[in-house]
Amino acid sequence: MRFSHVKRLCLAPTAFVMVIIASAGLPGQKKEMSAKTVAYPAPRWPSYLKRPKSVEELLPHARDLARNKAGFGGNSPGLGLGLLEPGEEVMIVPDTTAEDLVVQALAKALGERGVQADIVPNYTLVGVSKEDAEQIRREVLLDRAGIRSPRSPERMAQAEKR
Repeated sequence: MRFSHVKRLCLAPTAFVMVIIASAGLPGQKKEMSAKTVAYPAPRWPSYLKRPKSVEELLPHARDLARNKAGFGGNSPGLGLGLLEPGEEVMIVPDTTAEDLVVQALAKALGERGVQADIVPNYTLVGVSKEDAEQIRREVLLDRAGIRSPRSPERMAQAEKR
């Protein structure tokens, strides 16, 4: 009994030393470190996120939106476009960041349901061009970020010209 216990005590340190020597290698051997290059696949854009090229590609999604009777949250009052009845008229007011294809697809989907959709961009309501509206939007975003003051000399000069 005692002999097997002593045997285990001697074998454990010996095994430990052998593992260390094996991992470090023999003193005369040089470990050759090969730098393996891992071949990762080329970056790809997901196939399901392709940019649409026509209104027809967007129509299935626009039809879903035009039939939906519930709102989507955010600033929505909780009513969807599906509550509109044939023969009714709705005004859609997109801003400068709205994609034209998406707005056209939505208007077409509503038209298929018999709803007349009037598209009136928000910048036309205040009487400015799309380019001016985009410039104003950029300036407002810069002002909010604290990058440029609303009272910068450029803006004061522009205001005086008007």
